[in-house]
Amino acid sequence: ESPTIFEISQQTNRKSLNLYADALWLKYGEDNGRTSVDSSVKRLNGFVEHATGEKALLYDGAGLSPMNKTTAAQVVKLLRYMANSTYAEDYINTLAVAGRNGTLANFCKSTPLDGSIMGKSGSMSGVRGYAGYVKIENANNLAFCIIVNNHVEPTKELVNKIERWLVELVKK
Repeated sequence: ESPTIFEISQQTNRKSLNLYADALWLKYGEDNGRTSVDSSVKRLNGFVEHATGEKALLYDGAGLSPMNKTTAAQVVKLLRYMANSTYAEDYINTLAVAGRNGTLANFCKSTPLDGSIMGKSGSMSGVRGYAGYVKIENANNLAFCIIVNNHVEPTKELVNKIERWLVELVKK
């Protein structure tokens, strides 16, 4: 028996499986049983524009295309949209948990946010990003997105700064 879309999405998001992400993106763009890059680009960009109210320029499912253009603010709007959708629980349950599993297994580990962030990381040469939700006691989850481009400091130092920033943000 094949895994469900939820199970595939969970593996994709938690482990950052870019091949799976592109396959899901192509499936999302399917039209009358046929997939194409053009239909996937059109459908994904249409969805993001609907969810955020802003034009989207996304050309793949993994986020690796140099033609992709987005902002942290647009990603936060998309996260808020998903948190209020009928798919919120399933979507959030596909994400890695900081300090516990997936690409976030070591992120915020042994900090006050250990186990309190559900999200996705992304990186390429000189680029680091984190997006997701922080559980806030007695409040709704806080959607966040941090994208750092062209960093020159060692990745470990940058990640430590991002972790400290998130801990301070939640304190406030």
